[in-house]
Amino acid sequence: MKKFNQIVPLVIIVCCVAFKAQAQFGDLLKKVAPHVDININLNGSVTNKNEVGGDNANASTEKSGVVAQTQPEANAGSEVKVQPNNQQATALEVQFLKYKSKAENGDPEAQYNLGKCYGKGLGVEQDKEEAVKWFRKSAEQGNADGQNALGVCYINGLGVDKDEVEAVKWFRSAAEQGNAMSQFLLGACYADGLGIVKDEVEAVKWVRSAAEQGNAEGQFLLGHFYANGLGIVKDEMMALKWYRKASDQGHQQAKLAADALAADAAAQAKLAADAQQVAAAFAADAAKADAAFWKQQEKEKAEKAARALVEANARAKAQAEQDDADAKRQAEYKKKQAELAAQAQAEAKQRADAEESSAKQEAQKNARASFLDKLVLAACGVLLFTPILLTYLSLRKNSRF
Repeated sequence: MKKFNQIVPLVIIVCCVAFKAQAQFGDLLKKVAPHVDININLNGSVTNKNEVGGDNANASTEKSGVVAQTQPEANAGSEVKVQPNNQQATALEVQFLKYKSKAENGDPEAQYNLGKCYGKGLGVEQDKEEAVKWFRKSAEQGNADGQNALGVCYINGLGVDKDEVEAVKWFRSAAEQGNAMSQFLLGACYADGLGIVKDEVEAVKWVRSAAEQGNAEGQFLLGHFYANGLGIVKDEMMALKWYRKASDQGHQQAKLAADALAADAAAQAKLAADAQQVAAAFAADAAKADAAFWKQQEKEKAEKAARALVEANARAKAQAEQDDADAKRQAEYKKKQAELAAQAQAEAKQRADAEESSAKQEAQKNARASFLDKLVLAACGVLLFTPILLTYLSLRKNSRF
């Protein structure tokens, strides 16, 4: 109990230090990874409205919790029309005509590029409906870029009625072909339940596929998932890894998130070191108290052992005396039993001798009675056969004459 009472203050201090750390740094990631809306442009880039300078004229998803970073070239689906000079315009128009020629001959890649020209107004007047037309032709031939662009048009309502379910359909088709941006966008849809039932585990699966292909948006979003434990076990080291990968590609929001995590880790390390010093001081005091406590315990233990030894000796002596008395009683009992056995044996012998003598007398008596019976029988025989013998002898004597 004393040891427990000494440890309680240490536990309280450690908890206070941890609480302070949480109060200071618990909201850092929220500052760089807020709940935001995203804009998805025709080339698959994503614009974060919460980011400084990130607001634009594109339609946005209404309930997205996905955080994404503006890309410099992400204006393919915006209303901003490129204004080239005359020389550039001529080159763009030539390129547009080349794309159109190939597209009309069924080339899916050219159809996709022609759709981009219409979507951005490159070499031709901007026409979102025509862009959707050519994106669809490309997509229906299995071109992953065309499928991704068509999905972007559907999810933003660019040149077509907004349809998140249809957008998810085309994102999935492109993602299954390995299109990294579609994999990211499909994962984002799963994360927020856009056009599909929300499934954070499935979101992690597709975003990871995009991240592993080097897609900066996917890398940042995967870091966000790890940092917040969305669809995966929370792991700040893995979050930092993917934030840094995205940051290395110029993703500014990923850089902020990585810096926040790194600062948080450094602060946590410092607080942990401070807590360790406090714990060491308390441990030293506790060690001294423990030494005195255990010394007293050893003393009491020795005294208790001495008392136990005296009591054990007394019990052993009493037991020995009891054993001697029991042995004597046992010896006397055996002796008495032996005497009784000898007496019984003598009496048995006397009875046997008496019975033997009586048997002999009875035998002699029976022998005499048998002799007399035989003698009587013999006398009777003599008396019975004497007349007959005499008659016989008389007849023999007369027959001689």
